[in-house]
Amino acid sequence: MSLRCLAIAALWILLAGSATPARAQSPGARPVASSDGFIVDEDHLDAWWQAHDATTYSKVRRDLYDGRRKALDALLGDFLLEREARSRRTTVQAVLDEELPGRTSAVTDSEIRELYEASLPLPEGVTFEQVKPMIAAYLQGKHVEDARARFVEELRRMAGVVVDLEPPRQVITVGAGDPVTSPAQKPVEIVEFADFQCPYCRQLEPVLKQLRSKYADRLRLIWKDFPLSIHAEARGAAEAARCAADQQRFWEYHDLLFANQQALAPDDLKRHARALGLDETRFTACLEGGSHRTEVAAGLEEGMRQGVQATPTVFVNGRPIIGVQRLEAYEKVVLEELDH
Repeated sequence: MSLRCLAIAALWILLAGSATPARAQSPGARPVASSDGFIVDEDHLDAWWQAHDATTYSKVRRDLYDGRRKALDALLGDFLLEREARSRRTTVQAVLDEELPGRTSAVTDSEIRELYEASLPLPEGVTFEQVKPMIAAYLQGKHVEDARARFVEELRRMAGVVVDLEPPRQVITVGAGDPVTSPAQKPVEIVEFADFQCPYCRQLEPVLKQLRSKYADRLRLIWKDFPLSIHAEARGAAEAARCAADQQRFWEYHDLLFANQQALAPDDLKRHARALGLDETRFTACLEGGSHRTEVAAGLEEGMRQGVQATPTVFVNGRPIIGVQRLEAYEKVVLEELDH
């Protein structure tokens, strides 16, 4: 369903309600306006907002959760450190001075070099040797922060802290033909909106493979096509991958496309099919006949409905993570979901 259709549907829901004064409200939803029996509650506002501006709706909910979670972690951390200090009959700073050195790793030259290269270009005349001490000091501070976070997490586990702050989740529609790494549902479902011509999607692949390997029996990856208009060959590649899926070879073809991201023209797509030993006649008929255009378009529409603007965007049990992140960012959410 297109965004326009969703907006029209939401409007009809409101209009239909105006003709029925006794219209049922969502359980727990707070009314915010009424007129002559026409009632608008908070759930109606959210439905309209999501239908008309899914991107902002998703971001505001995510930012609200992130802000509350940051505050919660800070409050719990301060409480647990103060309690630990009282049990030792000392101060919080004394506890940290005792505990953190053994938990803080030294800054390596490779870390310094990696951050330096990520910061390029620097102002003209600024050399690596000039900024190296500043980078090292910054990274050392980060290492101390990470050590403090790990120590607080140990205190949380020992204290049996229970957190009931529920993150915002989005319900993603998964089509029967969407490629999956396992036919069975798993405790953690990762839905990936991606584009075969997107360099950042290619960068994410090793991270997702590490997750799949580490949590193989508890995690399932679901692929959703989201070919961007700025990538001329992305849509054709998406259709080709689904043609490979018809021969039960989607993930092998998927890997081949990312490994050959500069070769996604129609002839290249057929050549990749030959390299995998696919039935070439069947593959070509599928690709040239546009057999999967509707499914690729459905992925785009679903992504827009969810507020997806960039690739890659993944949803871990409905929780969005935008862009390429380090493995730790995804693993943190996966572990939270497994403990949920």
